[in-house]
This record gives sequence, structure tokens and C-alpha cells, in this order.
Amino acid sequence: MSSVFRSESADLSWPKQPVPRDGRDQLVDGLRQQLGRWGATKEDDEATIFSCGVMALDRLLPEGGLRPGMMIEWLSSLSGSGAATLGLLCAREACREGGVLVVVDRSQTFYPPAAATWGVDLERLIVVRPKTVRDELWAAVQALHSPVVAAMWGKFERLESRAFRRLQLAAEAGRTLGVLLRPAAARGQPTWANVRLEVSPWSAVCSPLHEKNGQRTANQGRLAQVGLVHCRGGREGGSVTLEIDDVAHTVQSDFTYDPHPLRVVTDLADSASRSRSAGA
Repeated sequence: MSSVFRSESADLSWPKQPVPRDGRDQLVDGLRQQLGRWGATKEDDEATIFSCGVMALDRLLPEGGLRPGMMIEWLSSLSGSGAATLGLLCAREACREGGVLVVVDRSQTFYPPAAATWGVDLERLIVVRPKTVRDELWAAVQALHSPVVAAMWGKFERLESRAFRRLQLAAEAGRTLGVLLRPAAARGQPTWANVRLEVSPWSAVCSPLHEKNGQRTANQGRLAQVGLVHCRGGREGGSVTLEIDDVAHTVQSDFTYDPHPLRVVTDLADSASRSRSAGA
């Protein structure tokens, strides 16, 4: 049986007892009840551009951000790579002007209090936990098509092209941002997303925090390399390295990191050589 509930109160879980009906019927009834709390619809403004939540990522995109009705696909093979957080920031920004965020959480790993620390409004968050792949897709389509949903965020391990197309059409019709988290293996598969980004953790031993040439050097948090591997109507191939700080709840790209510490010794040697030359 699938469940739908408002994130801020587990007591609102729905339904509490199994109902002898198809799981999708139960799921849509629950979604309708929750979405019925909001009557405002999204404005019909196709020209609206909003940020990904990270300026460096905005610069990778040809329009400098995202639009309602787009699908953005985040690829990553490792848990904790930062893809889920970066995708959540996109969803958060889509809801800035109102609208509901629906999280499709079949794996039951989404933790609303953690999302709140990144600025997600729990008052406008609905978490859906389907039990089957079929119900997962169906719930995502319903959320994307809803006029009161601004963004849908969900993990999809396997997604056939036909199912992907259904999601894309629903997002376009509902003018809802679709944020899909996919495994890195999906890179070789066709995509209906407007944007496909791949996130790889950058393993490095970071030096203590200090200022270097006026820029901050990373010393904590997760370092992630984000590459643009597909962009409809634009050029792919750009990339950016980000520091995701889970303590300060910030994402920054204005730092430098020297992966070859021996270069410091080389610089000192060069400096000493120049000094001797000058003394001579």
C-alpha cells in the first residue's frame, strides 16, 4: 500500500488502514486530499527563469537558469555525492514564488528535517512513498501534472524511455519542474530531460582553511565535480567544482585547491633560485 503524508506531521499519514482497492486509486485519493489544501495555481508565464540555487550551475546553462516545465536529471553512482542536495536546491528555487514540492520517495530515505535545513518549506512539502515501481511512476506523473505543484523531486533507478516521456509531457503540461535522481549508468540511455548533469565526488586531502590569492581554499564539506552532459538547445561539456558544506548549509565554488602539494616545494625552490641570482 502506498502512503501520502504532509512532512511536518507523521500523524497525517494516509491511509492508516489498507483499503481493498487498487494502490493507484488510494494514491491519487491521498494526493488529491493533500493538494486540495492549496487553491492557488501557477501563473502562466513561460518566460520565467529561476536559479538552480547555485550561481556556478546557472552559468553552465544557456538560459542562465531553469524554467517551469523543465526536467533536470542528476546522475550519480554514489550516495552522498551531492546530487540529491543539488537537486533539492533546484526544487526549492522552483517553489520560491509559491507552489508545492512533492517528493516521491519509494526508497523511504528522504528526511524532511534535513531538507528544512537547506531552506525547504515544510508547510508546502508533500512526501509520497509508493510501494511499487508502477505506483512510483504514476504518482510522479500526477504530481508533475498538478497546477499547484511547483516541483517534483524523486529517485528513479530504472526508467524506460516511454515512462520518461510520460514524465516529460506531464511536467510540460503542468509547468512543473521535474527533478530526477538517476544512477550514473543511465548516462548511456536516451533522455527526455532538458538538462542532464553528472555529479562525481572529488576525493582530495584538503589543507586547513586559509586565504590564497584572495580566494577561499576548501577545508570541509563535500567536493563535487558537476558536468553538463546534455542540454536541449545548448552545448554540453561544461563543468564546475563545488564545495557542499552540510554544516553551514551552503554551496560555493569560489575556492581553489592544489591537488599537487609538491608544487609548493617547487615554488619555494624557484624563489630561492631567484634570490641567489639576484644576490649574484
